[in-house]
Amino acid sequence: MLLLLSAFGLQLRLRRAWGFAAALLCAGAISLILKGLAWEEAIALTLFLLVLLPARREFRRSSAPATQGYATGWFVIIAVVLGTAFWLGLFSYKHLDDAQWGHFALYDNAARFLRASAGVALVLLGAVACRLWGAMRGRRPAVLD
Repeated sequence: MLLLLSAFGLQLRLRRAWGFAAALLCAGAISLILKGLAWEEAIALTLFLLVLLPARREFRRSSAPATQGYATGWFVIIAVVLGTAFWLGLFSYKHLDDAQWGHFALYDNAARFLRASAGVALVLLGAVACRLWGAMRGRRPAVLD
């Protein structure tokens, strides 16, 4: 989720977005190895990191241009991607009514899907709220007549 949110900064070639994406890819690869030796996914993240690392000098900007706001289209695209992933999870786990949020088991992927979906939704809502709060901070309050 955080990589999806940092994609806008990567498109603008922001130095901070490059560092954030590199740190996320590195942390993701390490956590996948420690989680359960999921080496296929860890290799994929490592390959993305190896593609990103040599491009360091292309990310020169320290901040976004003042006229460049966070495009609403980005949030729409992210919402479509997450909605599709959520629908696929619901389709895969048709027995979700049997799943319990707090049920922790070795192979209980349905409950894990529910918890992960809730976490991703909270991160997205937090990013949208942060963006809206930043937009409101720059405005003066309206004066009532």
